[in-house]
Amino acid sequence: MAKYSLDEGRRLVSAARSSIELFLKDPRFEPEMVKSTLKEFSKPDGIFVTLRHYPNEVVRGHAGFSEPIAPLGESLVEAAIAAAFGDQRFVPVSHRELDDIVIELDIISKMQKVNGEANRLRRLSLGRDGIIVRHGTSKGIIMPEFPVRHKLSKQQALEEACIHAKLPESYWKQPSVEVLYFTSQRFVEETPSGRVNEMVMNKLPARRRGAANS
Repeated sequence: MAKYSLDEGRRLVSAARSSIELFLKDPRFEPEMVKSTLKEFSKPDGIFVTLRHYPNEVVRGHAGFSEPIAPLGESLVEAAIAAAFGDQRFVPVSHRELDDIVIELDIISKMQKVNGEANRLRRLSLGRDGIIVRHGTSKGIIMPEFPVRHKLSKQQALEEACIHAKLPESYWKQPSVEVLYFTSQRFVEETPSGRVNEMVMNKLPARRRGAANS
């Protein structure tokens, strides 16, 4: 899935950082200020913004939209602000630490629902597919890079999605549980405010499990 050029990806990352910086200056700032500069990104797409400390890559915030509910430019701004200030696992990002944070964007594809325990294992491609597990009001999401980063097997990746949903690890096997796969186009800053590259999931250097959260 290559919907956007590298230049477009760089514009989106820059807009995400600008949204965070403007919110830090004044939490009452009007997000439309940034959204109005992204009107060409009018197609609805799902998107997630991840913030990581540099250089240890520990997650500092993560938020986004799994469904294409609004134009990409609008969703990007909302996701960036939510990742920096609305992720309940962390205190809000401060002025002093913004220079130590890199921004990652995942623009995600349409979800593909997969049924059956054996089929869910067979069809999962590590490094290519992200996973969503849904059951009732519970929902867990892991990005395509997560299993590669943590050296997970297919079963471990599905178990991790259940953990993110606060469900028992083995629930991905249950017929009543929805398991959906998606791919993403990923743009990542090399360093804080630095050069932005498009990352290929299955070429991400693997790290030991537990080295960083996602």
